[in-house]
Amino acid sequence: MWLKTSQGVASTLKSDVLRLYSTAPAFSQVLDRCLRFHPDPGSDPIFSPTGSPRMDSEIRKLKKKTFEFVRSLVEGLYNEGLGGYGDPSAPLLAMCKQCCPVLLHSLMGLCTNSFDRLETVLENSDVSAMTVHMLSLMSELIVNCSQYFELFAPVKEQLVVGTIFPLLRATLDEKAAFLESPREAVNLGIDVCDEHRSKICKSEAANLLEGLCDHVDGTLSFIFRFSREALSFACGCKEKALCVGEMLKFAEAPFLKKCSTETIMETAMTALSILSYPAIERSELL
Repeated sequence: MWLKTSQGVASTLKSDVLRLYSTAPAFSQVLDRCLRFHPDPGSDPIFSPTGSPRMDSEIRKLKKKTFEFVRSLVEGLYNEGLGGYGDPSAPLLAMCKQCCPVLLHSLMGLCTNSFDRLETVLENSDVSAMTVHMLSLMSELIVNCSQYFELFAPVKEQLVVGTIFPLLRATLDEKAAFLESPREAVNLGIDVCDEHRSKICKSEAANLLEGLCDHVDGTLSFIFRFSREALSFACGCKEKALCVGEMLKFAEAPFLKKCSTETIMETAMTALSILSYPAIERSELL
């Protein structure tokens, strides 16, 4: 009886996923319009406001649901092991491959252009949710689709320094929780460095960091080199003479130029903690 029930549930789930998969061609058009809709062609198609607060709110909600749906669809198809999923010409993969560079550009732009007020910007629930779903979608694509390597490999270093590290910084609320609610702060640290269950930007950024290290060659060694050099740079009170190696390429990056020594050290240590497990098998990095 239990076996028949389980098989029935599995069959229904697979049928639902297949049905959703068949909507990908039409849905790709919706996503394309969603990304392109903005009165200023040169602006960021995801985060830039239109000038109308009411319209901005509705558009952000639409985009949030769009990214959430695509991520869930990718995850569902992969988990079900459906035939044809790995075919680069499949509608869903073609749609994701087309929008992925836009996601990368928008996320890096958000974290660079709004660096000083990023915490405030992400207090907007719709912006925060869009960022979470975008990070989660990219993690799914990196882990499950090898053909996306060519999109992430050329920008892996800029993505780490310009997007992931800024999102890993401790917020004012987290610093306050460390003093007022130590248990809550410890639980957040465990989630960010290991479990990635919290649907927040910091946890999803950590998950993306792991995905890059596991599937994009050279990312893990770069992060270890950059983090070690960033720690030395911060310990030397940000003396330019200590800006060597990987640091030279990012000397003008907001993360190094604008962050306090404490923030640089804390963020670098967080990144190293997230990657402590894969580093065990790479003794040359230690």
